Amino acid sequence: MKYAEEGCAGGVLIALKAGANVNHKDSVLDTPLHYAAGAGRLSVVQALVSAGAELNPRNSDLWSPLHWAAARGRLSVVQSLVITGAELNPKDSYCLNTPLHWAAYRRHLSVVQGLVCAGAELNPKDKLGCTPLALAKFYGKHQVQAWLQVHGGQ
Repeated sequence: MKYAEEGCAGGVLIALKAGANVNHKDSVLDTPLHYAAGAGRLSVVQALVSAGAELNPRNSDLWSPLHWAAARGRLSVVQSLVITGAELNPKDSYCLNTPLHWAAYRRHLSVVQGLVCAGAELNPKDKLGCTPLALAKFYGKHQVQAWLQVHGGQ
């Protein structure tokens, strides 16, 4: 559903009324919700969720829509997904990173704050034993590092 990534909520609704599958998976198992979340298309995310989109579908890399939104710094989408019940700590297949790992690594402080305040696990470990704080330290994400340290990151 090309309308999801383009941000056309009206187009999404028309496609759904015409019989499009709200949970259609492409060749890498991404759904319209993955695309809308990653592109920061809040109105489309909300339309898809209202139409019954699965909140926690996983693609071939085990990324959820929350991974995409967090990694790309889409705070309003992260908040919307969390409010509607998205799983906060799913791990990907690459390195067992959670959305919080990706937000910390990509220096999206507001997303880090939003995820932690929503109840995301503060110190999940990836397959190398790194926490979000360890990633922030290693990659020089100083604001993220400082915030995580003050709030109990290890």
